[in-house]
Amino acid sequence: MGSWSGHFSLLFNKEVLMLSLQCSAAWSNFAALFLQFFHLEEFTPFFLVMGTGSREFRNMSMPQLTTREEVMFFDTDCGGVVHNIAYLRMIETCRTRLAALMGMDLAEMAKTQLFPVVVRTEIDYRIPAKLGDHLEIHGVLAVIERARFWCEFKMVRKGEERPLVTCRQALAMVQMPACRPRRLPQEWKERWQSEVEAD
Repeated sequence: MGSWSGHFSLLFNKEVLMLSLQCSAAWSNFAALFLQFFHLEEFTPFFLVMGTGSREFRNMSMPQLTTREEVMFFDTDCGGVVHNIAYLRMIETCRTRLAALMGMDLAEMAKTQLFPVVVRTEIDYRIPAKLGDHLEIHGVLAVIERARFWCEFKMVRKGEERPLVTCRQALAMVQMPACRPRRLPQEWKERWQSEVEAD
């Protein structure tokens, strides 16, 4: 992950969209991801406010974004509500794109063989999502430790604020193929740790 530099701001009037991110040396990769997913309306950076029971993040320099999902037949059980495993799949999509904002896009991980690995998941199922629901999954980098970091997620129906699901995941960096744990990049601590602690 290269040193962070530059400043990108965007105001798009199609829906209230504001993006203010400190962009890494891998800017070209991020720009490609942004355009690809934005046109598909699957990727929207946002001014994240986590719901009740979670800390609030209003610092736009923190890595954070929103992904969108529509509940399909294969997401539901016989009662027409979303299966508990399907929520984790949607969260994984959000987490993977959040990792790209942190300098870990898929191409870079394939090249370096250094991967973020989930070591703990805490999830609360509050309100069931149903077939045909349009969901927004908000994700943010929450905590940076010596050897692992935490991301927080909140899932809501589009246009609503009540959380359907809240989730925290701890991840560690692992070097493959030796499966050797690695410390978090020093750049992360220099860039984000003080801001995480301040919140």
